[in-house]
Amino acid sequence: MEPGTLLRRILLIIMFLRVSASSSAAARVNGSARLSCSKPCSGEVKCVYAKGHEILVIMCKQGSCVEGDAFKNRTELTFSEDGCCLQLNNIQYSDDGMYVFSCDKSELCRKSLDVLAPVPVHAAVGENVTFPCYAHTNKIIADRDIMYRCEKDGELVVALQQGNVLYGPGFDISRVSMSLDKYKNGDLSLTISNVQPSDAGTYRCVPGKECWGVTYTPEHVCALKDTSIDLSCSYKHPAGHTVIKSVWFFKEQAGVDPEDVREDKEYQGRVQYTQSSQNNCSLRITNLRERDSQTYRFRFYTDDPNGKYTGQPGVSLSVTGNAT
Repeated sequence: MEPGTLLRRILLIIMFLRVSASSSAAARVNGSARLSCSKPCSGEVKCVYAKGHEILVIMCKQGSCVEGDAFKNRTELTFSEDGCCLQLNNIQYSDDGMYVFSCDKSELCRKSLDVLAPVPVHAAVGENVTFPCYAHTNKIIADRDIMYRCEKDGELVVALQQGNVLYGPGFDISRVSMSLDKYKNGDLSLTISNVQPSDAGTYRCVPGKECWGVTYTPEHVCALKDTSIDLSCSYKHPAGHTVIKSVWFFKEQAGVDPEDVREDKEYQGRVQYTQSSQNNCSLRITNLRERDSQTYRFRFYTDDPNGKYTGQPGVSLSVTGNAT
């Protein structure tokens, strides 16, 4: 083999995402991450690592901060009018888990951190290479329901969603492949044919249903006529996406974006969106009417043209007459 034909190292990050209602961040071992809590606090702010038992991360009061021994010289807590942000540096694999923020001993929010360990894969120009990647998947899922996404340095390589396959720049059906049957066994391995120098980078492949989601709490609500109600949900999406729009709706038509309930004349002046934390959105309906009994769903759009998601099954609202 002639000098210079060896491809630079390719790293595949294997990530097992936990199903969690709280918003998550992902970071590589020895990398850094930011965990934001969008609730202001003027008192003592404390962050603990909660996995089995609580371990102090950092505690700040009146401009003075103390770090826990396990996080010494690795954290910084900053404040703004919108809340606080924890910067965690030199991340260790054991930092993976849940972080709980509190203000004067009252919980503010919970944030989960996924720590990823890169696996080096070497290949020569012109060769075929398979990146091994495994995750917990549904053994009996229909092919049309499989959702899968693989990225290189945050850019799309291939995505499978509702039977449609999308390829990123420089990749197509002749160069990229994965097995739907193996997916059902937890094998998300990606094969790239005819490797090129431009293929060098960090790859991450995940089952789409593990990184996109909407959780309704609760899914069934009963309320009295003329009262008010809050329908709540939390949502999640892959790292690297930014939510640019979100709507609650109950009318749906195939091939058309759903109508925002705020634009329905029957609801004007009676509905508003509220947000208690990041990746959380509630629909408040006032002066309830019996015809408001519907199933309401939440849909969000990201800065990726293909990055939009509707949560199923939604919240079922039942409105009854006034109490006697």
